[in-house]
Amino acid sequence: MIQNKPSISLITAEQVDEDTLEIPLGWIPKIRAALYLKNLYHKQTNGSQPNTTLISKLLYPETLWGKNQAKITYKILCYNDDSSVFEREYPPAPVTSGLREKMRDSTYAMYRRAIYNLGVLHEIPVAAPTINALQLAEHFTPDLSTTGRFRTLPSDVVFKSLQHAIEFHLDHGQDLTKAFCRIALECKKRNISPASLTHEEVQAIVGEKLRKFGITQLSMAIRSMNSGRYHSGVKGTKDGYFSNLRSNCGLYELIAVYTGAVQLTVGVLMARRISELHMLKAEDCLDETEQWLLFMNAKSTHHLFGLRRKEARPIEPIAADMIKTLIRMQKILVRIGYLSNLKTLFAVPDFKGAKKLSDSSAYLYNRNLDLFCDYFEMPLNAEGQRYYLRQHQLRRFFAMLFFYCGSFAKLDTLQWMMGHADPKHIYRYITESMDGAVLAGAKAHFAAERLIEGDDEDFQDLAQLLKARYGARDFTTVDAHDLEDQIQELVLEGWVEIEPEFFTDHQGKQFKVVARLKRVPEAA
Repeated sequence: MIQNKPSISLITAEQVDEDTLEIPLGWIPKIRAALYLKNLYHKQTNGSQPNTTLISKLLYPETLWGKNQAKITYKILCYNDDSSVFEREYPPAPVTSGLREKMRDSTYAMYRRAIYNLGVLHEIPVAAPTINALQLAEHFTPDLSTTGRFRTLPSDVVFKSLQHAIEFHLDHGQDLTKAFCRIALECKKRNISPASLTHEEVQAIVGEKLRKFGITQLSMAIRSMNSGRYHSGVKGTKDGYFSNLRSNCGLYELIAVYTGAVQLTVGVLMARRISELHMLKAEDCLDETEQWLLFMNAKSTHHLFGLRRKEARPIEPIAADMIKTLIRMQKILVRIGYLSNLKTLFAVPDFKGAKKLSDSSAYLYNRNLDLFCDYFEMPLNAEGQRYYLRQHQLRRFFAMLFFYCGSFAKLDTLQWMMGHADPKHIYRYITESMDGAVLAGAKAHFAAERLIEGDDEDFQDLAQLLKARYGARDFTTVDAHDLEDQIQELVLEGWVEIEPEFFTDHQGKQFKVVARLKRVPEAA
C-alpha cells in the first residue's frame, strides 16, 4: 500500500522539527497507512490529516462526550499528495511560553460541568452518581495547566517588518495587483484557467517592469507548459524554492507576500484579533470616508444571541491605502466577470492556478504572513528558528509604536505616522480600544527592553526593585521573556505602574514612559 501511495511515507523537516508524539519515525508511514486503510483521514486545505472525531468514536464508544470531541492533531501523522509540501523555510520560533503538559482549566471545567449535570438523572428512575459524589466532583480542583502566555516578539523585528511591508506596498502593490487583473482578463477572454498559461504568456501579460523585477511564471506551485497540462509537486527543493521566491519568480507568491504585508500593517496598527481581520469583507470593511475600519467584534456576542457586534475604529492613512488597493483589485475582477462578487478582503489567487480567488481563512492568513517573513528573511533566534509573525503577537505593537515614538529613538517613520496627533489623544484611544492584558504586556515588554539596552534613566526605581526582589544585577544578560514576566508580576501585585508622562517643551507636546513605585520597597 505504501509503495502505491508514496506520499504517505514522506516526512518533512517541518514535521520532524515540530514532532511531539515521540513515536519512532520509522513507524510513522505504517501508522499513516493503517489510518488510511480504515478511512480515518479527511482532506484539509494543506493536505490530509487524521479525523480525530472518527478516531474518538472508535476509542471511546461508551463515553458521553469523549467520543464526539475532536482531539489534538499531530502534524507528524498528516501527509500531502503534493510532494512539495514545505511551507516555511525555517522551523518557527515558539509563540507561547512552554508546552501544555496538563489539561487546561477551561477543558476541565467543561468535563466537571458535564459530570455535575448527571445529577438531573435523579429526577427520573435512572441510575446516577450519588449526590455526595457529584458535590465532591463539583468542588474538586486538580493540578491544572495555566494558559500559555504568548511570547513577545523583539521590537526591532516588528518595526523592521513594518518598514518592509510599507515599502513593498509603495514600490510594488499597484503593479502586482494590476498584473493579476490583466491575467484574469486574459483568462476570461479565452475561457481558460490561469494554470493553462505558459511562462511566456505570463511574462508578456505582466509587462516589462515586472519582468525586470524577476517574474517568470504564474506560480511556483504549478508548471505551465504549451499543453497547458498541470503537474503537482513541482516546487522543487526547499532551498531552490525560497531562493526563487526572493528572486520574484512567481506572480502569485508575490501577491501573497503583498497581502501578508497588508495584513501585517493593518494588524499592527489596528490591534484586532485574527478572526476579526481574516473575516473582513472587501465590500464593507471601510466606511464612506475611508478613514474608519469596520469589523465584527469577536467577543461582543453577550445579549446579541450569538451575533457579533459591528464596530468601527479609526485607521491610519497608510493602512487604509493598502486596503483600498486590495479592494480596487477585487472590484476590477468583478467588473470583468472573473469573480461573481467581492470576497473577503485578504482573499488571494489559488497557487495551483484555478480560476478563482480563495477566501481568507486562519490558515491562508498565516500562510501569507509566513511567505512575507521568508521573503524578507526575518531574523533567526539562537536556536535557528525564524520569527514567523502571528496576529496575537502583533496586537500589543500599536501600543509599542506609541511608546517608542516617545522614547526619542531614531524611528523617523514611526514618528511620522504618530506625530501628527496629540499624544494624549492617541494614548486615550489605545486604552479604550485594547484589552487591559494586552496593554499591560506592551508596557512590561517596553520596560524590559529599555533595561536590557541599558537605557534605564526613567526606570531606576523599577531596576532597584527588580534587583531586590529577584537578585538581578546585570540586566543586559537577563532573558528578555523572564524579565518581562518579572515586571508584569510586580505590576499585578501593585508594586509599580508603567505609564506615559506628558509634557510640553519648545518642540511641542511630548511624552516619555516612566515606571513609578506605588508601594515603598521596605514593605516588600
